[in-house]
Amino acid sequence: MACSPRRSLPRVDHFPSHAGALPHPRTDPGKPRRPGHPRAPQHCTVGYGYYPDSHQRIPTLRLRGRWLEQLGFTIGSRLHIRMRNGELVVTVADDGEKAPDKAANN
Repeated sequence: MACSPRRSLPRVDHFPSHAGALPHPRTDPGKPRRPGHPRAPQHCTVGYGYYPDSHQRIPTLRLRGRWLEQLGFTIGSRLHIRMRNGELVVTVADDGEKAPDKAANN
């Protein structure tokens, strides 16, 4: 099961005088957007997957979203995963090495 930002919070209208108004179009659509703040999920559920050629279910975590990229977890990055005090600690490997591109192998 994928983890995503929680959506159960009520929407807060920070600009009540503009309620229902559409946002103004960007003056320069070619200009890059200002980077947003990473919005990591607050909660997620451990799902399940299978090892190849096995019918035994195994716990699975699937994290996805632009927030990963904003935190430095870019596509192809190698990761270090450690267990510490009952927590998983995931960091980007410092060696700067990227994982091989799967598409290049096909």
